Amino acid sequence: MRRAALKVRTCPGEVSAGWKHRSGGFEPRPRIFCFLPFPGFIFSLPPPYNGIIMNARNVVFAAGLTALVLALSASTIRAPKDRVGFCWDSDTMNRLVDTLRQTRPLIAAEPGWIAAICPHDDYLYAGRLYLPIFSGLRAAEVVVIGVTHAGVRRALQDPRDRIILDTHPAWTGLERPVEVSGLRDWLRERMPADMIRVSDRAQKMEHSIEAMIPFLQYFRPQARITPIMVTAMSPARLQAVSRKLAEQVAAWMQSRNLAPGRDVAFLISADGNHYGADFKNSPYGTDAHARAQAEGYERGLIQSCLEGTLEQNKLELLQKRLDPQQSKAAPLWCGRYSIPFGLMTVLHLMREWSPGVPVHGRLLGWSDTWIEGVLPLRHTSLGITAPFSLEHWVSFFAMAFYSASGV
Repeated sequence: MRRAALKVRTCPGEVSAGWKHRSGGFEPRPRIFCFLPFPGFIFSLPPPYNGIIMNARNVVFAAGLTALVLALSASTIRAPKDRVGFCWDSDTMNRLVDTLRQTRPLIAAEPGWIAAICPHDDYLYAGRLYLPIFSGLRAAEVVVIGVTHAGVRRALQDPRDRIILDTHPAWTGLERPVEVSGLRDWLRERMPADMIRVSDRAQKMEHSIEAMIPFLQYFRPQARITPIMVTAMSPARLQAVSRKLAEQVAAWMQSRNLAPGRDVAFLISADGNHYGADFKNSPYGTDAHARAQAEGYERGLIQSCLEGTLEQNKLELLQKRLDPQQSKAAPLWCGRYSIPFGLMTVLHLMREWSPGVPVHGRLLGWSDTWIEGVLPLRHTSLGITAPFSLEHWVSFFAMAFYSASGV
């Protein structure tokens, strides 16, 4: 008897401009080809035996096909990259939040922020700084602006001057997937082809966006995300791409009668300085005094460029002071591009939405792995993905941005 043959072919997870698609990209969809030759003797049996056998085969075939479809559906959901630093079940998340609420409190974000900067370091290190941000989130549509870390850059031959989108319909959450917003496909179709890259591979390798999802789903269970990775850009290019992104986000919002802060928010994922010999970054030395000096410089940078009224010249200065080619004291922020890009997008959007109304930034808290240490949460799946000491520490901070009009 010949066996039923089943062949499954999927399109590549990453494509570039040139496909027949308005955005210059392509959404991969699984293509299933089934060849089911039935043995001839079944058809030669007299009724009712042939019907019984065929019905049995149909049941088996239907069950197998259902399992296949479910497996293919699951494969289209973006799976977590980091299962140690972040948590992916509700029980652990409940314990984590309860523990964080008993630690030293930070300034809580006021409800209705239009943009925020949040760490993406391990929850046992930086969890205390995640908490005040998400407790002030009102919007159900969240544009998550992430980093393109070095490992991703190497794997993709260092993409530059564009944002990276994906095609996943949903991302893994605590108990159920988090839906990707229709804004993502709107952007894929309308952004200039030379400003975007569609790459599921890149999004699967990058951890800065997924770090936001457990907290986001915990505090806003019905939230939808638009995941965007930011690559290296010159100041001029950053201006051009962020302006175009702001235009398209504004058009999408207006077509649905949505408002910033109330319905749509920008969540910028970024850690601060990566300090120590392991990072080839220790301009002040590696003792307690050196750490304090590095902290002072970074706090001054945040105060002068991000706190208070958000302005284009302040964001341009931030980008300059984060460039090691232009500043010898530049801290090694992995948010070197995601922060200026995300906030420039917000600035362009709000200028169009509420002309003349300023946006204000407020620091909720600053810390680092050496100060925080490891949160004493035992017997969970959570752990740390890197050590901490005066010779190896990472800083992070939490900020919220508001429109003076209260939009």
